[in-house]
Amino acid sequence: METMEPLERQPIIRMFHVSKRFEQKAALLDVSLDIFPNDFIFLWGPSGAGKSTFLKLLYLGEPLSQGQILVEGMNLSRINRKTIPQLRQKFGVIFQDFKLIPTKTVYENVALVLAAKGLKGSMIQKKVNQVLGMVGLGEKSDAYPLSLSGGEQQRAAVARAMVGEPGVILADEPTGSLDTASARTIMDLLDQFHADGNTVIMATHDQSLLNRKQCRIFQLDGGRLVNITPGS
Repeated sequence: METMEPLERQPIIRMFHVSKRFEQKAALLDVSLDIFPNDFIFLWGPSGAGKSTFLKLLYLGEPLSQGQILVEGMNLSRINRKTIPQLRQKFGVIFQDFKLIPTKTVYENVALVLAAKGLKGSMIQKKVNQVLGMVGLGEKSDAYPLSLSGGEQQRAAVARAMVGEPGVILADEPTGSLDTASARTIMDLLDQFHADGNTVIMATHDQSLLNRKQCRIFQLDGGRLVNITPGS
């Protein structure tokens, strides 16, 4: 009798021969892979390798050109437009350039995620204050993004990504523009998210990050997946 793999080791994301083209330029070419619960994955490669495109395809920030992506069984090539918000709630996204709304406070930037999920006043306040405390911005909740340092803005972006309690964080070069101390803080926060049983997929060109334990490495070059290194 065939033995089924334990449920916790079933892939949560599957990619089958995925390609993405922008007019005549190929950003990703024939990528197939599985991502499992509690993976910590580095998408590693030089600028232009396809790392950002890879992340955008997962939450339909860009439509795929060819192939199939399954996210917890949802086929992204067949998904109903009305279901896209449900898909995106599975992910928290961290951008290299933060993408905070400059006219809203740190608190308001983070609270928007919960308001979009339909939560109300006191519950939003509780969750936002909790996550801002976790990232060390409890005293900066009324500050506006442009008054913060780069490291503080990225911590606010991490708080926004985590406040909705997603199962997966997608981090696009989150330490790329930060000083060493700020970058270490961001990595510590991602490590804690991972230690809590969640999945992290982080794009980076920084080879010094790749020696971390339990991390799988997907190496991209010219849009192709050229190597997968299993985690320890």
